Amino acid sequence: MTAPVVQQVTALLGRLAPARRSLPVPGVLLVLVAVIVLPILLGRTPVLSSVNALRLTGGVGLAIAGLSLNVLLGYAGQISLGQYAFVGVGAFSMGIVTGVSGTFAMRLPWLVGLLGAAVVGGAFAFLVGLPALRLRGLYLAVVTIGLAYACANSLFAFESIGGGSAGRATPRPYIGAHPIAGNADYLVLALVVLVGVWQLDVNLTRTRVGRAFQAVKADETVAASFG
Repeated sequence: MTAPVVQQVTALLGRLAPARRSLPVPGVLLVLVAVIVLPILLGRTPVLSSVNALRLTGGVGLAIAGLSLNVLLGYAGQISLGQYAFVGVGAFSMGIVTGVSGTFAMRLPWLVGLLGAAVVGGAFAFLVGLPALRLRGLYLAVVTIGLAYACANSLFAFESIGGGSAGRATPRPYIGAHPIAGNADYLVLALVVLVGVWQLDVNLTRTRVGRAFQAVKADETVAASFG
């Protein structure tokens, strides 16, 4: 190897050191206790009204989508402007799996719908990723924003998939036979999912796949030389 290549490989390996950003198990448990207890307590006071709890739940959903984008843009360094196309595929899949009305409504439990949304969204992203592997930089950004526009104005507009202009309503999650009707309780569930996704995100860098993502971001040519 020549000296510049050796320096590149050394710098790349230094960047691939596992990140120590995840909390220890007791810290994660404390966070879980906080996100479960605080919204329930505040939901019984004027501090956290039902409307504000529902708005915060929507914000938590955006945070989860942001974490998914962090894997692609933050770790792998790939510019994607169509992330909400994949989020939408997962969301409407959830609506179809758990929905009580519509052409393809399955009326399955919400947990099955959550897993199904992840699987269908991941499969859709995989299919889009196959041709997108040949694109880089701004070309990838243009293709992904075109994908988001196409999904919003065609795929999601179908009555059988997106419910048309009215959208698709999904029933509230439930534990056993008891639905989670209160917005503060709904916020708790969303926060628990956020903590789980966050832990998956921060621990991804410890895995072989996470280090491969970082290698691609640091230098695609050197990463390709490592296979």
